[in-house]
Amino acid sequence: MPYRLRYALLILAGALTVGCSPSASSHSPHVFLGVAEDETSGEGPVGLLNGEAIQVHTVSKVKEAAYEEYLRAKKDAKIVAEENYNGFIYWATKESRDVPFENATAWVTVLERYRTKSR
Repeated sequence: MPYRLRYALLILAGALTVGCSPSASSHSPHVFLGVAEDETSGEGPVGLLNGEAIQVHTVSKVKEAAYEEYLRAKKDAKIVAEENYNGFIYWATKESRDVPFENATAWVTVLERYRTKSR
């Protein structure tokens, strides 16, 4: 095989190897309390809002929270679930809220999920 062709193939192979390596943006979401961190879940009540049927999800997406907020929730005994994973503390609180719809209101308990950078 000629030198130039061999050199070009080596460069191409190196570029393909770099292109196939996993990156930080391609990580799979962490599953916390049975639901991926970037998803909502739970079948809460359905009502009309601006003429469209809306379902209230009873498990939130994971939101970023400051370490001080985590400590405050822990001190106030509001945390119902907690897990350490990959340098983060995943934690959840239960919050009840009145959800107004056009055709009704509903009292709903929502599992709010958070993650805080571990110290």
